[in-house]
Amino acid sequence: MSLITTSRRPSVKARILIRELSYILPSCVRINRGKANLSSLIAQAIQLGKSNLVIVDSKKNTPSSINIIRIKDDTTIIGRNILLISEFEEKKSISNLRVPENIPRYYIIDGGVPLNLSGRLSELLDSLGVRKINVERLKSISGVVFYFKWEVNEIILKFYSAPSMSELGPRLKIKDVI
Repeated sequence: MSLITTSRRPSVKARILIRELSYILPSCVRINRGKANLSSLIAQAIQLGKSNLVIVDSKKNTPSSINIIRIKDDTTIIGRNILLISEFEEKKSISNLRVPENIPRYYIIDGGVPLNLSGRLSELLDSLGVRKINVERLKSISGVVFYFKWEVNEIILKFYSAPSMSELGPRLKIKDVI
């Protein structure tokens, strides 16, 4: 469902982040951007049958934002969200673990997340093909869980494998969702 790439001059950490996200996001294809502009990236996404374009930007050698652009087959942009990142931590021990395509993806937004951010996150995750789930159902499902928790005016995002709840991928601190 998504084509993922970096900004034109990516940092090493941005490349690591897109690699790890490509292993976790459903039906995700990772490409090297090179000198491609936004129009050609959208055209490439459509050619690959993807409805989302994910671009990881970096500043000062660290990922600073994740731009998620929803597109139609006629190259029309139908929506855009930006996750502003304050911190990124890779999970070196599991960074090459690719989650199989047939494994469902779910998300949980902790009750402490402000309602305005929670609503924007839900809309964004629904567009990426990730379904909402209640905490009570975690023991009875098998899949990948995107867990959002509110801590000190930031959202902490962690990825888990259910039902074992072993951590899968990168940890992100998100300042805001635009």
